[in-house]
Amino acid sequence: MTQDREIENWREQWGSLAEPLPETRLIREKIKRQERRFILDNVRETVAVLVGLYLAFYVKQHEYLLGTGFGIAVCVVIFVSAGYQIWFQRGVWRAEAQSTRAFLELWQRRVVAKIRILRFGVYLSVVWIFVCIALGIANWGTLGPNLKSHPASWIVTLIASLFGLPAIFAWATWLKRRKVAELNEVTKILADLRDLP
Repeated sequence: MTQDREIENWREQWGSLAEPLPETRLIREKIKRQERRFILDNVRETVAVLVGLYLAFYVKQHEYLLGTGFGIAVCVVIFVSAGYQIWFQRGVWRAEAQSTRAFLELWQRRVVAKIRILRFGVYLSVVWIFVCIALGIANWGTLGPNLKSHPASWIVTLIASLFGLPAIFAWATWLKRRKVAELNEVTKILADLRDLP
């Protein structure tokens, strides 16, 4: 097999001139990491929806312990949450072009969508707390005797609720702060990229 030395020389000469800037290489690495995170987040959220639907089915099967409405409420919350997540993520699945600028704009849209999803999640959690309180009051005839006869089984749920909800709100606040910092970073990179000729 013969090798064409002229093509090899040409590649060496032009390859050294056409290498991307170190900043561009770092941007591409960040975008690849962000792409992997985006895929993993979507897989994780799909699994969470499936687990939530299983939980709703389980609650519906054991309605004699909780009263009516809890299984349906869980399904409604899951479908509303999934619907809003899909709504907020429209336009963030892939870049419009194969350029660094297009991927940076995609990154920016994804971060903005994540911030909106987090904000919606906090609002939905507050609404869910009030729905649970209303369902608890409406079903007190079913819940009350069970709670009085087996208080030890309900204490774990009460403790998890009292400590779990503030922990979830603290985590959402921390993640939102992190995403806002990421949004500022990508906006700055985009502004620097727009200033280049």
